[in-house]
Amino acid sequence: MRWVLVIMAVALSIALVVHAQTLIQPLPPGTYAVLMNESLVTPGYIVIISADPHTFNVAVFTQQNFNLWWNQSQAEPAIYHGTIIRGSVLAIPAPAGNYVIAIYPVPGSNYYVEVYVFNDSDLPIGIASFPTSPIVTNELMGYFDIGSIMAYNPSGRSQFGVWNSGASLQLNAVVVVELVNGQYQYYWVQDVVQFVTGSNEFYVVDNVWNYTSPTPTLSNQSIVGNGAVYNSSGGLYYGYATSSSTYSPPLGGYLIMNAYASGGVVHVDFGYVIIRNGGYEWPTVIWFDNVTIMPSTPATNAYFEVGAQLTGGGWPMDAEFVFAGYGNGEWTRFNQLSANLSMLYWNGSGWEVLPTLYDFGFDTEESAVTNINVTVSSNNLVAVTLGTFKPGFIATQLPTPILPMTYVSYTNPVTGYSFSYYVTQPTMINIPSVVYISNNTRYVLEGYYLNSQWFTAQQ
Repeated sequence: MRWVLVIMAVALSIALVVHAQTLIQPLPPGTYAVLMNESLVTPGYIVIISADPHTFNVAVFTQQNFNLWWNQSQAEPAIYHGTIIRGSVLAIPAPAGNYVIAIYPVPGSNYYVEVYVFNDSDLPIGIASFPTSPIVTNELMGYFDIGSIMAYNPSGRSQFGVWNSGASLQLNAVVVVELVNGQYQYYWVQDVVQFVTGSNEFYVVDNVWNYTSPTPTLSNQSIVGNGAVYNSSGGLYYGYATSSSTYSPPLGGYLIMNAYASGGVVHVDFGYVIIRNGGYEWPTVIWFDNVTIMPSTPATNAYFEVGAQLTGGGWPMDAEFVFAGYGNGEWTRFNQLSANLSMLYWNGSGWEVLPTLYDFGFDTEESAVTNINVTVSSNNLVAVTLGTFKPGFIATQLPTPILPMTYVSYTNPVTGYSFSYYVTQPTMINIPSVVYISNNTRYVLEGYYLNSQWFTAQQ
């Protein structure tokens, strides 16, 4: 989780941004701007995300250049300048140092600019959806197929209290709750696979955070499930983890979340499916935690909302499916990573890929060293591999890929022949109608079971 900056507008005599690496010239007095301070202790990124309906100029100065620009009203260079509109997502690379971000002109001194800013040396990498036209749904799903994964942070245990070889794949989104009094609450929910790559173990974990206000509350009386409420440096959160399981790449499956309201309370169901663990497996949805949130005022509706806007607490309402550190805000370096991802929502009649995709996440505090490349493969999956990281836009709308959802398992008890796999297109299975055992013995096919239903051979 990341903290939100409190943004205030101030009147100043400042500049019109012209072009990168050029001087920013002073403007006449009376222009209002928002100023934010960001510091990087190592080279990294300054990330700027806009949910504001206005178009603004943005300039990023070193502290020294800003002081001269601000105090002396003289032209100074900016390390970045441009414009932002609603839905803008910028990841500006910057060396270590102190920076000031100026956003202008704003409508007045009391105007709250709906812009979210953070900095980090590393980023959660994968898929994030931040569309200007909000997507509302009760179900989200992340598909993953991981061919290889190895990660290491030498200070994982000593600095963060997690496995040195830990990593995670996180499906994160915001649940919007409508209350009977017309007010709204916002909860950030996480469905996560945590890997211990050194021992080929994984856990499935969920977290729920209250994003309703900058200083939200959460207690064991307001939220119940298999887990409990814990305290952290980022505030109170609900969490639960399954027992460990082993994996043998390739590892494939789905993370699934449902959100809905019933009887005045909110339900968030967390699930996963493993379809491949070395070999293919029978698909079983494991709902490992069913969380109930009990607002002080009854809830009338609850749903996921993904869009270019901020919660009541000021956090972006993106959805993200990203690789990052294990937990507790940890960063990690992936030494091996080869995966295909897709992030989808239920549109009422089928699964559809979330639109307006970027290659890094905005919300989670865990991150990955940026030695990872993200591209769109020919089968409309997002490929995540080691390589050069180029933070930015992936695609406006990807076609829904053909995902492995139909499992075929065939066994012939007479011949001993069997096979199991997932089909993604029409497939012919040849079953002999007669099997000869000897000159005097033969077996004749009378029928077969399909999804626990008996069919005669003539059908």
